[in-house]
Amino acid sequence: MTPQEIISALKKHEQWLNSDPTGVRADFALVDLRGYDFSSSVLRSAKLVGAKFDSSDLSNANMREVDAFGASFMQADLTNSDFTGADLRGADFRGAKMQGTILHNADLRRGTLLTSNGEAMTMRSADLSHAQLEGADCRGALLSGCNLSNTDLRGANLERINLKDANLTNAKLKGANLLGANLADADLKGADLQGADLSGANITHANFEGANTEGVVRTFEEVGQSASLRKVLDLHRIWVKTKGKKGERCDLQNQELSDNDLSQAVLSAANLRGAHMMRVKLVGAKLMMADLAGAIMQGADLRRANLDGANLRGSDLVKANLTEASLAPVPLTAEKGELTGRYWAVNLSAADLAGAVLRGANLTGANLTGASFAGADLQGADLSGANIEAALFNDANLDGATLPELIEEELG
Repeated sequence: MTPQEIISALKKHEQWLNSDPTGVRADFALVDLRGYDFSSSVLRSAKLVGAKFDSSDLSNANMREVDAFGASFMQADLTNSDFTGADLRGADFRGAKMQGTILHNADLRRGTLLTSNGEAMTMRSADLSHAQLEGADCRGALLSGCNLSNTDLRGANLERINLKDANLTNAKLKGANLLGANLADADLKGADLQGADLSGANITHANFEGANTEGVVRTFEEVGQSASLRKVLDLHRIWVKTKGKKGERCDLQNQELSDNDLSQAVLSAANLRGAHMMRVKLVGAKLMMADLAGAIMQGADLRRANLDGANLRGSDLVKANLTEASLAPVPLTAEKGELTGRYWAVNLSAADLAGAVLRGANLTGANLTGASFAGADLQGADLSGANIEAALFNDANLDGATLPELIEEELG
């Protein structure tokens, strides 16, 4: 693209953001933009899949909620840029300058890309090796499996970040806030953790060989089946019952909850984003409007669970059992409780349900964009009205299922 074309696209994008009918959402997917000046630009919600921004100036840019899957930002200047809620799966930030960059709730895990012939290709997790993230705000970001070796994270806010399986060898984490972070299986060999706050962090099987832990604040407590978890659930039940007037909302973001029995638990509207919940039992649990984005729920037992309106974007539900589970839309109400005629659908976009059992599950109106149901059992499930764009159903059992027209046409 020429500089003039880029300027025009940015102008139309701002008009689009302002709901101007003449505006057009910026689409720089797969475009080579290396070396360009995007400083202070507004690219919020732009399509940047596979774009190349190597050595570009994106300082102070508004990149909130951009779709930058597989994009490259090598050696780019991202100082004080804002990537809040952005999809950065498989992105490359090697050597990027990111002082003060905001990655709050951004997704930098590995992802699946569909090729032109419809085949799925797994992308690696984001690469931030040698990046300069001093003082960056990465709260709640999903960085499981990412490469952060030799990365400068001094004084960074990494509260409740998911760094499971991440490579943090020789990383600079002096004074970093890792409160409640998930560092399970992470490699911190040779890392500098002087004065870092790891209170409540999950360090199960983490490697601290040769790491400098002088002055580290550590209260390493597994949530597990402890009294603290029971207290959290009890307070949340009261919070739900009193509509927030009493009790306290459950916040177990990025926490280790694997193998717990939470059957019949009341977790509606709970924050379980990025939680590690392998083989967890949630039979008959109430999870309406719960935030489970990026949660790892391989082998979880969710039979007859109520997940109406839940956010399961990018969650790992491989071989999970969702027999007769409800994943229906929730009717929205106004302030005084009257129905508005609008609904909040379940979000399963980019979720992995390979080999999952969804017999008799209710998925009406669900957002299944880019989700994988490879080898899943959907016998008797209801998918009417669901958005299945780029969803995979290869080898899935669809006997007796109510399907969107698109699937019916493909099956002939």
